Amino acid sequence: MRKAFFIFILAAFLALPDTASGIEGNPLTLSYSGGTGKGSSISKFVENTWSYRYQYHVLVLSGDVQQGRLFSQIQLEERDYNTGLTFPRLSLS
Repeated sequence: MRKAFFIFILAAFLALPDTASGIEGNPLTLSYSGGTGKGSSISKFVENTWSYRYQYHVLVLSGDVQQGRLFSQIQLEERDYNTGLTFPRLSLS
């Protein structure tokens, strides 16, 4: 998780605007969303199935930078006292 957070912070740092460059377009935006959900295992045998609840957190940084259009996303899920990175994404076009 630390590595993914570091990558997200690095992307944010690289995206800091250069006031002399005169970048036009969409400004950088940072957004957060989260929620809860539930799921269950898949098995042909009833005794091997279980259900669970989870919380998810999504942090998105996007906008125009000197190098192009930046989109970065980190999604974390918390389940049974474990936190895991489930969807990291970083693109520059």
